[in-house]
Amino acid sequence: MEIIIRKARPEECVTLTDISFAAKHFWNYPEKYFETWKEELTITKEYIRRNKEKCI
Repeated sequence: MEIIIRKARPEECVTLTDISFAAKHFWNYPEKYFETWKEELTITKEYIRRNKEKCI
């Protein structure tokens, strides 16, 4: 299997947000925590654009 790592694309923001929430759900955190984490777990198009040069 070949793994390719590349920069995120702005149009992938919903998928990336789903992954970030799923990762936290894996550890069975209480649902009330997710409202607190909502902003920092949400990946926006703007976030990807702003941080494009910081990654890989």
